[in-house]
This record gives sequence, C-alpha cells and structure tokens, in this order.
Amino acid sequence: WFQCLVWLELLCQLPFFVWACQMLWQVPASGSYPDKFRNACIAYSGHASTSMIPILATLCTNEQASLAERGMILSVYLPYLIFPVALMSFAVSSSGDENKKQA
Repeated sequence: WFQCLVWLELLCQLPFFVWACQMLWQVPASGSYPDKFRNACIAYSGHASTSMIPILATLCTNEQASLAERGMILSVYLPYLIFPVALMSFAVSSSGDENKKQA
C-alpha cells in the first residue's frame, strides 16, 4: 500500500501541487478563482490529506527509527498534509457566491 500511495503522490498529487501553487501565485483580476480551480482544489485536498494519514501513521509508529529520524522524516512529509488542508480551507471559504451576486 505504501508504494501505491507514493506512486499516486508522484503521478497525481505532485503535478497538481505545482499547478495549484502557480494558480495561487497569480491573483486573478476579478479577485476570485474559477469554480473549476476551487473544485479541483477540494478534490486534491481530500485525496492528499487522506493518503497522508497512513503514511504519517506508519512513519510515527516505526520502532526501528530513532526519535530524531522520525522528526526529520515528519518535517519532510508534514507540508504535504498542511498544504492540502490549507488549500481545502481556502477553496471552501472562497466560494463562487460573490460572482453570482454581482451578475
């Protein structure tokens, strides 16, 4: 299962992560991101967050690794949980309702 999640991470999550960062860096003139981007962010965030839970749990419960090694590995993997959760919060809170009210 671990190898499967790593492949999903490399083939799906990493490219989306780069694209999402680029989209977030470029603030649209309207001040609101398209619904397509927000919906993709929600789907990505749900998948990335739930796939990180077993990875982090496995890393934290690995008795062969020292506390320092676990801390170092967690410091590498934790952003892959924090970014999707923050992105989910952003996507949900910036709904397209503002655009519909103005139209």
